[in-house]
Amino acid sequence: MPNRAEAAVWYSEHLGFEVDVFCAFARSLPNDINGAIGKPLMPNDIVDFDLCWAYDLADPWGNQYELNCYEYDRIKTDLIDAERIIPTRYWERDQYAAYRARSIAAERS
Repeated sequence: MPNRAEAAVWYSEHLGFEVDVFCAFARSLPNDINGAIGKPLMPNDIVDFDLCWAYDLADPWGNQYELNCYEYDRIKTDLIDAERIIPTRYWERDQYAAYRARSIAAERS
């Protein structure tokens, strides 16, 4: 996303949530919302994708959704660090850094 401020406006206007709403959602857990695997969604189910934070959830009929917030630094400060949440990671940060370094090198060559 080239312009985070523009993206935040778009998300706010079209999807109706911002950082504060994402944090409020996380702080409301657990509630009646299940994660994608059918167990109650918990704050620590947040996924750190290095570019954004996400919750994988399911509605009562089994349809799966991913709730994302791209305000990475604010979520890290206002939610993850403040609430001492240990996020889920699908890969280690050093693997992501190595991948990004290879991608940047390939773009330059």
